[in-house]
Amino acid sequence: MTDTIHTCSYSCGRPACMNAQRAELLARLDAAEADAERYNTLALYLISTRTDLDDAIVASESKEALDAVIDGATAQGVKP
Repeated sequence: MTDTIHTCSYSCGRPACMNAQRAELLARLDAAEADAERYNTLALYLISTRTDLDDAIVASESKEALDAVIDGATAQGVKP
């Protein structure tokens, strides 16, 4: 048996598999935290009196497009 990563479940105790699974879970956690921050920003915008992003938000036809609107505004320092 080699030390390469094989197809297994999360109950596998091989160190290489546990490291790969840990890395996968950390990446998923990072993505979830980024989404949470992004949608908190959106929620704060929506309950504010601002309207400058309304057209772009409404025109978003996918989650990715909406994410881009929020990320673009955040990158420019726009806060609700």
